[in-house]
Order: sequence, then structure tokens, then C-alpha cells
Amino acid sequence: MLDDEEFEDFLEKQRNPRYSDLVVEVNQLFQIKTNSAELSIGCDFFSFLLGNRYQDNQEEKINMDINFNYVIFEIFLSYLQLDYVVIPLGMGCKEWIELATLADMYCVARLSKICEQQLCNLVDDFSCTELMDFSLEVKAPVLSEWCADFELRRMTRIGS
Repeated sequence: MLDDEEFEDFLEKQRNPRYSDLVVEVNQLFQIKTNSAELSIGCDFFSFLLGNRYQDNQEEKINMDINFNYVIFEIFLSYLQLDYVVIPLGMGCKEWIELATLADMYCVARLSKICEQQLCNLVDDFSCTELMDFSLEVKAPVLSEWCADFELRRMTRIGS
């Protein structure tokens, strides 16, 4: 887990051109400065994408057209570099589903598990059905079982 000082160090690195050798342009609107080596280590997709394109001291730019919220995509890229999820205040069920979908899509298994655990904590009367459907879609057995147990407890409460 990162403390405030470690997170500030990470943000400072992101601003440093020696560290941030790659710009990821999202939907031709936003730019995220990042480190290509860390992205390559964190995700096979980026390892393949960047391949032999890496050249010392030359900032690269890749364009990605995605159907994801910019903030969620930035959290995803940060995770690949930090191996830690930096969560903004107010991140709810919808955002965790989006992050979990990204993790599943880019085959980042550890992030998928983190998202699955967070989603388990968000199961309630209003989200249970949606989360159960999502768990079956992305093959998240822990979330699926959690939702099934929640529904069983809810039906038991109603029947009593």
C-alpha cells in the first residue's frame, strides 16, 4: 500500500521527462504521460504494442481509441506502473465494473481479483443483479458466489 509520500514521489516521476518516455493519447482528447518499460512489464498487451519501438531519451506517443472513462483508464495505467490501485473518492460500482472490464480485456489477472474483491464490498439490494450478471460475463467466481449468498440471505429475510 502506498503512503502519501510514496504517491507524491510517483506523481513527481510522472512529470519527469527522463522517467515518462511515453505519451498515451486517449481518444485524441487526453494525454497521459507514463513509462513504457513499466507498462510493458505490467501488461502483455503493452509489451507487444511497444515491442521494439522503445528508443532511449525519445518520447513516444501511442493513440488509443477506447470506450472507457478517461479517469478509469488513467487508474488502469497507474496500476500497471505501481501494482497498486489509486482510488479517487466516490468510486462506485459502475467505475469498479469499468476497471474490472479493462483488467479482463487486457488480461491483468491481479487487477481483476482486486476489482472483484472491491465489487463484493459493494453488493447491496440495488446492485446485486447487475453484479451477478457481470460476474458471469467476466468469469468472476468469488463475486458470483458473493452475490448468490447475498440473494439467499435477502430471500431468507423476506421469507421470515
